[in-house]
Amino acid sequence: MAHQALQSISPSDLDYGQWRDTTAAFRQCATGHDVDEPAVRLAWDHWCSQFPNNDLAANDKLWRSFDRGTQLGWSYLRSNAKSDVKAELIFGSPQTRELAPPSANPLDEPLFGKLVGSAVSTELAAYFKNYALPLGYDLFRKRMTKTAPMPWDRHWHDRDAQWSDEDEIYLQAWFHRHELKPTMEAVRNAAVISAHRNEFNPITDYLERVRWDGTERLDAMLERYFLASNTAFARLISPKFLIGMIARAYQPGCKRDEVLILEGAQGIGKSTALNVIAGDEYFSDSLPNMHDKDAAQHLQGLWIVEIAELASMGRSEVEDIKRFLGTRIDKYRPPYGVRPIESPRTAVFAATTNSDQYLKDDTGNRRFWPVRCAGPIDIHGLVRDRDQLFAEAVQRYRQSATWHLSGAEEAVAAQEQIVSHHVV
Repeated sequence: MAHQALQSISPSDLDYGQWRDTTAAFRQCATGHDVDEPAVRLAWDHWCSQFPNNDLAANDKLWRSFDRGTQLGWSYLRSNAKSDVKAELIFGSPQTRELAPPSANPLDEPLFGKLVGSAVSTELAAYFKNYALPLGYDLFRKRMTKTAPMPWDRHWHDRDAQWSDEDEIYLQAWFHRHELKPTMEAVRNAAVISAHRNEFNPITDYLERVRWDGTERLDAMLERYFLASNTAFARLISPKFLIGMIARAYQPGCKRDEVLILEGAQGIGKSTALNVIAGDEYFSDSLPNMHDKDAAQHLQGLWIVEIAELASMGRSEVEDIKRFLGTRIDKYRPPYGVRPIESPRTAVFAATTNSDQYLKDDTGNRRFWPVRCAGPIDIHGLVRDRDQLFAEAVQRYRQSATWHLSGAEEAVAAQEQIVSHHVV
């Protein structure tokens, strides 16, 4: 492919700077693909000979000047190829192009040959495999992560495992130490491919690990740990809240538009309890402006999002919340992203308030599940029993338990709101 692109460019049409850059790009992307460098050099010498004033000494001097590598590569060479050759290099020849069967996944192929392409050398891909660099892709948070310390990590913390721009720089330097001199484009391409060959979901992996001990705790969760005073209603919604979280983990974007509302005095641990249930990395106690694109992006990688102080919200704001809760696919464009993202929602919502006067009307309030917390929440007990609560909820989820209120249960919820004077 590199040879094809080079031959489509006439050296007679280039000035010295363009000749130099074309040579650098060709050498960078042609070497290291199971082709002997002398053969690559011979092809280049033949190309240079098309220039009437070709100087063999100047050729040799220029070629050797790139012994230590160059930042130019396949992108430059392809962009300067003739338009018909460029199209074939990008899309393939319509007569000979082979289509993979519909069931084939290119990421299941070895990191060699066609999958790697010209921007990533076979040597580079081989090093990822042979040195088992611990790079993975977190499907829940939708990001590349380090699953273990990299060779350059001096201070390792699990929470700092996100793959960063600095890691790319260190990785390129690491390859240089192993006598490879890839461009940054090649480093990034190889890293992305390698990460997606090691995909994982920390939430569903956790749910698969926990094992229920057979002791029932789920129905009484809000009553036992949150000291819910409206016990009958609390027992109704307690399992549905956790089962709904599990449904959003296994079925992102599934219908889940209800909000658990924790009422109680300030300082009793409402936000802390929600944090314990979700886990530090998957909880947020804030929600950006729901009319702004940042709100959709903020939800990515979260399991519980807290809506604070419903009592301070006006009628229009409560209506905005209802519409926002009904969204199942979040659409946004990430920073520096080229294409918009459509991401099925994984987060569920909970709210905290110090007041019991916050539902501005009784239309659509089936989405609000109020629980009155009579005293300090048992954070220690919640931490202790968290795994068992989820294990029991997973058991029920697998038995097709619902996470929504039935028609009769919605009537109970409406009565609870009236009795508790939540509608104002």
